[in-house]
Amino acid sequence: MQPASEIAHLLGSGNLPIPGELVLARRGVLHLDESAFSSELFNALPPVLKTGELALDRRGIVTRFPARIQFVLDDGHWMTGQNLRATGGLV
Repeated sequence: MQPASEIAHLLGSGNLPIPGELVLARRGVLHLDESAFSSELFNALPPVLKTGELALDRRGIVTRFPARIQFVLDDGHWMTGQNLRATGGLV
């Protein structure tokens, strides 16, 4: 995905504001794989996570959506059986 489409998918987009995955996950858990998203997307998240609200501005009209979520970021590094044997079972 391109950074702009990632942000639109997660936060929302459209001439009439349509909320993205962040709003749809409200009061739930949003789980993201770090390797699948750009740093631009992660820079857009802190204000939303801090306030629990997503504000989409379209043509000077701000629409606010609730966005209180638990955010889980997965770095994608899973320990395999081979890795566990190589480390002596230490994680």
